[in-house]
Amino acid sequence: QRERIFHGPDHLHMSRERKRGSVETLLKLVSGQPVEDTFAYASIPPENLKGRYRYVITLDSDTFLPPGAAHRMAGAMMHPLQIRQRIQGRILHPRMEVSASSVKTRLSQLLGSAGGSDPYNALYPDFYGDYLFSGNFAGKGIIDPAAFLAATENKIVPGLVLSHDLLEGQLSGCSCASDIILYDSHPASLRGFLFRHHRWTRGDWQLLCYLLPFYPGIPREILHALNTLSRHKLWTNLLRSIISPLRILVLLYLAFSGRPILFLAVLLLPELPFLFPFDANAFLSCLARISSLPLFAAMEVDAIVRSLYRQFVSHENLLKWTTAAQLSNPTDKPPMLPYYLGIGGAALLAACSLIGSVLALPGFLTAGLWALFPLITPLLEQSMERSLYPTGYMREVLGTIASETLLYYETSITGEDHGLPPDNVQVEPNKGIS
Repeated sequence: QRERIFHGPDHLHMSRERKRGSVETLLKLVSGQPVEDTFAYASIPPENLKGRYRYVITLDSDTFLPPGAAHRMAGAMMHPLQIRQRIQGRILHPRMEVSASSVKTRLSQLLGSAGGSDPYNALYPDFYGDYLFSGNFAGKGIIDPAAFLAATENKIVPGLVLSHDLLEGQLSGCSCASDIILYDSHPASLRGFLFRHHRWTRGDWQLLCYLLPFYPGIPREILHALNTLSRHKLWTNLLRSIISPLRILVLLYLAFSGRPILFLAVLLLPELPFLFPFDANAFLSCLARISSLPLFAAMEVDAIVRSLYRQFVSHENLLKWTTAAQLSNPTDKPPMLPYYLGIGGAALLAACSLIGSVLALPGFLTAGLWALFPLITPLLEQSMERSLYPTGYMREVLGTIASETLLYYETSITGEDHGLPPDNVQVEPNKGIS
């Protein structure tokens, strides 16, 4: 456990660089490099880690590592073809799927996925990795410590980077092993989905310094550490985070101006890819995405504004974040933010639809979905697990087992033995107590 140090911008003591600092310190200890952290507690002397491990596997607390997956990742890193890829060979990330056992609520199934592994997609193509030789690291994978540290040294802005996985993957190089599967999980509540999305958006916008020609207090060699393709990936993430807010603004304008065809096109066309292959669950998932559109749009706007304000004005709370485990804990009071956002967006759309009377019906129907979704959220957040009631056959089998167990104690443990069980009872072939 690392000692906490005083972090001036936030006026508190915390571990250096939080999770990123922990990973960096571990990699330095494994590769035998000097570390700048001191330790409050260590189960073994930290210097004993030098040269003890060849690779380091990083996982989240809710990531499931199947048996044999670690050995397969280590074997892939030692493969001659992987070693020859000097740029892509520093990080290897596996294919990530959603664990079916983690999908415990209907809401998690609608806004996330049903979970499980798709055998027909076992060798899915990684466009960036296969054709542009620049994979995307999502924080779960295997790392070559020495090569990773050499590639990222003095290229990450201290005290600013929140989502460091993508940045580290672009700086050090990352390749994908699509035949090795690890399993992740989705939040079980709407609050978990919203705040996870908020944290991801903040993390994307706090990498803005790598896209600007000038940033106060940061040397130009750090700002220009990424190549053109990596900068394109960061720009893509930023543009993706403003799609939902722009859709809301366009929908309000179309509702106000009375253009029903364009309104339905903006509302439905972005969701069409999620309808295929078409089934009842895909339709309900698409409906849930449309109903939750104002909620996620509001969270994205809030994350962008907070990120820009903290970067350029206050310089505080840049590394502040809430873990998924904390967000999944039940609260005494239901969160009211989704209700306010959903009903507020519905009221605004209904008012615009009322002014543009030609669009009254589609606008009012959409406003109804936006207002109804937060109200039915408690039902969707209920667990899908149901207690099983024993059938007649189950009762018969359980009764037989119980009677045979009781018979064993009645015949094998008697007063003559002072209530002590025998050492061995042979049933088949029946020889009794031996």
